[in-house]
Amino acid sequence: MNDEQPQKEYTAIRIHNAGKFLKVSKFKQELKNNDVDFYRLETTNAFISLVFDAPEKLAFAQEWLQKQKNYQDKPFKLSTIENYQVQQSTYKPNNTVPSSEESLSESSEPVQTTPKTLFEITQPLLNNPNELLLKQKSVRNALHHQLTRTLKGQTIQSQNNIKKTHQLPKIVPKYFANEQVRKNSFHLHEITSGKVTSGYRTKGEFMIQKDTDGVKIGSFYRIKDQFHVFSAEEMQENKLFPVQTLKLLQIAQNYFNQNQQDVKGLLVVKTSGDVENDEFKVKQMLVKLDLENTTVNQQEFQIYIKAEFKNIFETELVFDTDKNQFITQQLFGLSFRIYSESFFQQNIEVFQLICKQIKEYSSNPKCIYDICCGTGVIGQIMARLTDCKKIIGVDIVPEAIQSAQEQFKLNNFMDTDATYICGPVEKHLDIFNDCSSDDFVILDPPRSGLHPKVLKALRQSNAQQLVYVSCNPKSLAADLYGLTAIDCEYVKSQPVFQSIPFCIKETKLFNMFVGCEHVETVVVLQRCKDAEGTI
Repeated sequence: MNDEQPQKEYTAIRIHNAGKFLKVSKFKQELKNNDVDFYRLETTNAFISLVFDAPEKLAFAQEWLQKQKNYQDKPFKLSTIENYQVQQSTYKPNNTVPSSEESLSESSEPVQTTPKTLFEITQPLLNNPNELLLKQKSVRNALHHQLTRTLKGQTIQSQNNIKKTHQLPKIVPKYFANEQVRKNSFHLHEITSGKVTSGYRTKGEFMIQKDTDGVKIGSFYRIKDQFHVFSAEEMQENKLFPVQTLKLLQIAQNYFNQNQQDVKGLLVVKTSGDVENDEFKVKQMLVKLDLENTTVNQQEFQIYIKAEFKNIFETELVFDTDKNQFITQQLFGLSFRIYSESFFQQNIEVFQLICKQIKEYSSNPKCIYDICCGTGVIGQIMARLTDCKKIIGVDIVPEAIQSAQEQFKLNNFMDTDATYICGPVEKHLDIFNDCSSDDFVILDPPRSGLHPKVLKALRQSNAQQLVYVSCNPKSLAADLYGLTAIDCEYVKSQPVFQSIPFCIKETKLFNMFVGCEHVETVVVLQRCKDAEGTI
């Protein structure tokens, strides 16, 4: 006779109006920063459910959530669900067929995934002859999904009033009569690749974890709450990172195993260098050891790594112990400092191709608007290449803005003024008030895309051309809909136009992430002549 264990009871708070622009990972971090202790976070359609296993935790969370607002600056709509049923995930191996003696429906145990391979996790497309075609299709399909709505005559108001979509009159932008615009919206686009096809990655974050076989340092993946870490020996098969990075993993792993230390954490490696022929030549490496176990002697670790490393490579090693150390990357005659906490492009060769392409779209701008500027690299490169005398950059990360200001001074821009603003772009929309037809606007948002308020401000500005750089086709397509669809209110069934849309002038794809499913897309948008989309 089996003794049945009493089922644990859960209570959930459901957020009904979180909105699609709420980034779940960022929201989780915000909850933790405010000491909101929850058992689990689940998403269903447009809802977010916070699951709790104790009433006191729920009460604290409810009090905090009642003070929060969504992307429309409206309070969260909350409801409490008693006896909440936690979602159950079932993992099935690919191409697995149940035997005749058992079926999946009869089994009460979840089916586990088959073991993952290094190539499957880190470089799934590296040996795939259809890599470029798959990336082309990912962009084409994303654009087609969103822009078909514009072609069918859906407007911005249709998007904001889903229930009334079929009741509102349809208005198709006139620019769709242009064959080139239709091609840029719905066809496959050529993809530009560099000569460097392996060892191009300038950054790697590797997990350090000890198991029964000893300490392992390498790439990792997660199933449920379990992490699997590839060893440094397995990582030698990886083709994305330079040989210096892979060798460093092996040396560091040997150090911890020789000292029989129980360690857990991350090893962050960043590199800088030059592209020569078809190879990325690493000149400097920035290494940061971030461990949960603080008993490790960092100085002893550094001495060991340097001694072993210099016997093989001439690359300069820099260890970051207080976030002030950096390495330097030279691009277009400018010097950029790379810190362990700052973002920099993963593929130096392809990034230079992208910069040259963006330069082709500019024509002696009076001011460069570098939106989501990061450390200011693209804006400063464009200012140097176009001899622009003014830069306005905005980014939400304080360290990035500080680095952008620092690098602007170091690069000795003569007679050029730069203003860098720290904060969400949607909180600084007044920067677009002075935007003119002679200015150059570059949009390079994170994977989540731009806030709706930013899209609205761009439409209402005097900007005549935008360059949108994106690594996520889905968020790119959604933002393009917000920039290119007709914007009008209806008074007695008659359209009253609110703003003049943009149309897609050109689309370029770049194979920034060789061997991976991601692709970098550059879209040029030009302002239409009127609110109906005439070009």
